[in-house]
Amino acid sequence: MTGREREIRGELRPPCAPHHVISPTPAPLKMISLAPLAGNLAIVIITSCLYFAFAWLFFAARLFKNYDIQSKWPMIFFSATFAASCSMFQLIIFEILDILDVTYG
Repeated sequence: MTGREREIRGELRPPCAPHHVISPTPAPLKMISLAPLAGNLAIVIITSCLYFAFAWLFFAARLFKNYDIQSKWPMIFFSATFAASCSMFQLIIFEILDILDVTYG
């Protein structure tokens, strides 16, 4: 009779594990490089600032060139909305072209 047949019949049983099983040591933590994240963040922030500046200049020079604007709030709201819209469009294009790095581990 082979060992496999004895194991099937129950004659050979595996040794019981002790009650205080020591788990293996956990794997050391991997150091995550922040360089890709910083590069992606720099691209997004710099282009958003450029979009805001372009919108500010466009609003002041083209849209309301002949009007006297008493408050800066319309220019700020227009520029912020334009910058946010262009940034969202940019992120969609970058996602399609796979330009920004999305893995950090």
